[in-house]
Amino acid sequence: MGYRSQVVLAIGPERIGHLLTMLSANKEAFQMFQEGLVGGKKDYIQKGDLLLVWNDIKWYTSYDCVGVFAEFIDSCLDGDEEQFRFVRVGEEPDDIKILGEYSYDVYPSTDIIY
Repeated sequence: MGYRSQVVLAIGPERIGHLLTMLSANKEAFQMFQEGLVGGKKDYIQKGDLLLVWNDIKWYTSYDCVGVFAEFIDSCLDGDEEQFRFVRVGEEPDDIKILGEYSYDVYPSTDIIY
């Protein structure tokens, strides 16, 4: 079965071309991108940006398709943090990762399940 996460990636219009270039080399990653669009939204904050959403996904960077997104995020950490926001919530209460500064309305929230 495996460990599952919820992942949201918001990308500003200045970085979309870079992401698409990286995705063009990996068919599975491009398919994953399309699946993220289904759950997400185009023109999320401003014209030309994207919100990608994946629920119940195995977000292992050792998977080639996820690795492409991890490389994209790493490339944004070198000076383009205002152009992306990455939030991943795993199954454990303390397994939360937040990177980037693009969309502060993308953030984790906790609930009590009973």
